Amino acid sequence: MCGFGQDAGLFTSVLGLTPRICLQTGVMVGISGLCDGTTLHHGGSTIGEASGDSEVGSSATKSFDTPEKRALLHSSLIPLSSSSVQTPPSFDPDIQRFRLVKLLGKGGFGEVYLAFDLCEMRFCAVKLSEISSTWSQNHRAFFVRHAVRESDVLKTLTSMTHHNHVVRLYDGFTLGDDCLVLVLEYCGGGDLFNYMRSCGGKLSESEVKGIVRQVCSALFHLHSNNIIHYDLKPANVLFDCNGIVKLTDFGLCKVIPNGASGIEATSRDAGTFFYLPPEVHTSSTLTPTVDTWSLGVMTYEMLMGTRPFGLGSVTQDHLRMSGMGAFVSDALEFSSNIGPDARQFIEGCLKFNPSERLSSEKCLAHTWLCETGKKKK
Repeated sequence: MCGFGQDAGLFTSVLGLTPRICLQTGVMVGISGLCDGTTLHHGGSTIGEASGDSEVGSSATKSFDTPEKRALLHSSLIPLSSSSVQTPPSFDPDIQRFRLVKLLGKGGFGEVYLAFDLCEMRFCAVKLSEISSTWSQNHRAFFVRHAVRESDVLKTLTSMTHHNHVVRLYDGFTLGDDCLVLVLEYCGGGDLFNYMRSCGGKLSESEVKGIVRQVCSALFHLHSNNIIHYDLKPANVLFDCNGIVKLTDFGLCKVIPNGASGIEATSRDAGTFFYLPPEVHTSSTLTPTVDTWSLGVMTYEMLMGTRPFGLGSVTQDHLRMSGMGAFVSDALEFSSNIGPDARQFIEGCLKFNPSERLSSEKCLAHTWLCETGKKKK
């Protein structure tokens, strides 16, 4: 056990997991690849099979909540050689299915690793979301709520006819009681943030148009299913190896109740404030146009190489009082090479009043996005 006292088992108690075989492959699931021989093993608990009175195994659990253990994990990820992708003769899927390769990134809701699935013989992204023993009770509750919501939303989206511009969920399970694992589609083309940096900070209008149309398609799919992403930004826009856009990271997403037009504003201190609209600070209700504001900021940034507001802001208060106030009182500035349709699109996304802002459906139908495209290879 991870040693979290009365908070132990938060993920398993919330998810109601029961020991069973993997939904996708029919075998138990584990993660291996540490040079010291340590195996990450979750006890066979798969997300989505609820049972309120079942006990979940937690043998051989490894906790990453201390600097020493995190350092061990990061330093002992094995390189993936041509021989290591072959299923070994003594292959035991219960403890060896996923071979960790390298750390891809980390954020507020976990760490993401490139891994190889020895059952499906494919690369995947493994996201580990673990509760830290140093967190306050409120922080733990917040973390669990959002991590579980992400898994639920991705499971719902994956169970439908899959959308080509939303990252696919392959599987989900727990490591012990307090670490949630999501096995996701691996996108080998990197993310939009780093792609923009590699291009000098901004992209051509024709390329931006192709990227934005794909993001709009993903947003329309989410909004049609009552889901607000709430954390749309360049780092959460991925590309596959063919340059196709894949929207990812649903840790802060919000689900609108059936029949409602919006949802109560909570978690005001969460999200990336440079990309969030004014109403997250002032309104009691949020609508899907939260995402189209973020899209407008991101589109402006791709075209201009800078955000439309908040430059130099490092705190929420500075952004809310200075950056946002200056933005809403002044006209947007565009380079002379930015066409009128692109300007109109951005201005429609960045309306201060949410009711006047373009919806994702209207974004898709906008004149500027009449042609499709994708990231250059």
